[in-house]
Amino acid sequence: MFQNDSAQHRLQRINKNGRVLNSSDLGRTFQRLLHTNTAARIIAPHGTFMQGGCLILARALTRLEPDQVTLWVTIRADTGTTDHIAARWRDSYLDGDGAGTVEDLIQKMQRCEGARVSHLAPLETVELHPDIVGDPHVELELSLWLQSKLSLSARADFRGVARFDTGGEFSLNAAL
Repeated sequence: MFQNDSAQHRLQRINKNGRVLNSSDLGRTFQRLLHTNTAARIIAPHGTFMQGGCLILARALTRLEPDQVTLWVTIRADTGTTDHIAARWRDSYLDGDGAGTVEDLIQKMQRCEGARVSHLAPLETVELHPDIVGDPHVELELSLWLQSKLSLSARADFRGVARFDTGGEFSLNAAL
């Protein structure tokens, strides 16, 4: 199943050094949060959020908003196998690099990871590659940490706005 958001503007770009730059507040804040020492310590047994920990991050986000977040998998064009998982919330795909559109995710996988992606599919419709593993204990620890640090709200145009928050409860739908 191809998920096409072409009418939506791009939320990420890749600079000449191969670094993903986010244009939305949600993407910038999420990327900055996931690049802290605490986040690195939590995911360390499984690599990084983009190299081995994508399913853990995606599942942690579904624990925070189970009715609002769905998991999507990139499918490689050459082998038809799964390659990477992102959490979709509204029109944004969240992963270790921030928040992007479907086009952003496909371009990033091609340019930064060397994976030619043909499309995205809902997680429940595909068999995961054996290298993509979860860890319920790390997923729970990460979701609790994210809940303590992040407060997200949505604007009417469905682009997320995020900020670090020292108090309050995490909600992707906090205030419309």
